[in-house]
Amino acid sequence: MDWYRDQARGIGDEAVELIECIIAKRVHPEQAYRSCDGILALSRKVGKVPLLRAAKIALSVNEPTYSFVKRLIQNGVSDLTPASSPKPARLPEHNNIRGKTYYQKP
Repeated sequence: MDWYRDQARGIGDEAVELIECIIAKRVHPEQAYRSCDGILALSRKVGKVPLLRAAKIALSVNEPTYSFVKRLIQNGVSDLTPASSPKPARLPEHNNIRGKTYYQKP
């Protein structure tokens, strides 16, 4: 287990947290070794930056699994930056909108 954490430290903080979550989810830590091996292999295959982005997304949506991280990388979701995500549009102003005063009790 410590070996996986040490290897993840070489990648980044999100990778360490991801490895720790994967290990913690298992009843026996040995059951998580293959998933941890897969995470480390992904970092060698695609690089540290895409893996760290995917790990951050996986941790934020509480889905810290190898398969989820792999799908994020395969689908290119980890390449998105916060600036490229669409911002919600504001509704246009017009006379037909009632406003909060309409619903006030007399």
